[in-house]
Amino acid sequence: MVATRITPSNEVQILLRANQSASWRLNLWVWALLSALGSLIALGFSLLGAPLVFPFVGVEVLVLMGAFYCACRDCARQQLIRLGPSRLVVEKGHALREEVTGLPRQWARLRVEPGAHPLGTDRLFLCAFDQRTPVGEFLCQQELEQLRERLRQQGVRVEVLPLRPG
Repeated sequence: MVATRITPSNEVQILLRANQSASWRLNLWVWALLSALGSLIALGFSLLGAPLVFPFVGVEVLVLMGAFYCACRDCARQQLIRLGPSRLVVEKGHALREEVTGLPRQWARLRVEPGAHPLGTDRLFLCAFDQRTPVGEFLCQQELEQLRERLRQQGVRVEVLPLRPG
């Protein structure tokens, strides 16, 4: 998702969020249902004389919970690009700001590296001097084009690199 807003101090903010198909609460419900189903199956095997199934179901439930947590955390990534009169600031994180990169606005440019594969997505970098920070790594191609256009509208120079053969 790419959303733009203008603050009362006339600062443009572009919020980037990963596509999140299911909330954490929904994932917990799915995990609980799968855990209950696994426990019922283990109970059935236990009644048939195979009680050693329970530890394996427990491990399966824990691994499944870890996978759900990692997937949800990955989908909760977001970036905020703040365009002030003299600075361009990129804030990255999940629920809180974890990384901040500041660039001088007049020297900032958006570098577009085309995807290596025809179905791949472009890679975008905000650059100034020797600093380079990737933006929108989790966006689809259509959202990357929206971001590119919004940054261009705000006066950020766009530099598209040629496609490398091979």
